[in-house]
Amino acid sequence: MSTSRTFQMKMVRPDEEEMAYFWKLFYAAQRVEDRWGYGLADISEELSYCPGMTREQKLFLLRAWQVLAADKGGFGRFMGAYDTYVHNMQDPDDDCVAWKPNLIELFGNAELLLVVIEAYEEAKQRIAELEAEQTTEVGQQILIEAIGAHGYIVGCLNQGRPDLALAESLKWVEAFSVAAHEEGGE
Repeated sequence: MSTSRTFQMKMVRPDEEEMAYFWKLFYAAQRVEDRWGYGLADISEELSYCPGMTREQKLFLLRAWQVLAADKGGFGRFMGAYDTYVHNMQDPDDDCVAWKPNLIELFGNAELLLVVIEAYEEAKQRIAELEAEQTTEVGQQILIEAIGAHGYIVGCLNQGRPDLALAESLKWVEAFSVAAHEEGGE
């Protein structure tokens, strides 16, 4: 029998000072690209005339040129993606990688979605049952209101508000239960 374990770890993200250096590097690379273009052959040739540098140092500078100035490694896309992540998803009060508190709340609400869907299905089933029976004016009025509530629930789900959809669904499940009890004379 095998057992599994789950470990959690926190990953420290770059602080503002460290990111400032990355952005300085990014902008310096753009200035180099604007001035000299990609010119890998030219850079390679220039490096061949540097007798004081080792092969590894020359290779490092050539690779750095490719990634930063020629954007072969997607450095520009990386910086843009990271900046977008920090702006939209990162908790500004946490120096580790962490979701913004409002995103955590939204994810928690998404867990309610299964409950909302279940309540919605029960309400649809109850509507079908009531429609199949002969109903009174009160029952018909409830059905008319329920059809309107159906649109509201779907709208809430489409707008990313499962909390409102859940509340409305539960309200109507209760209303149908009461109506069915009253209609059945139980």
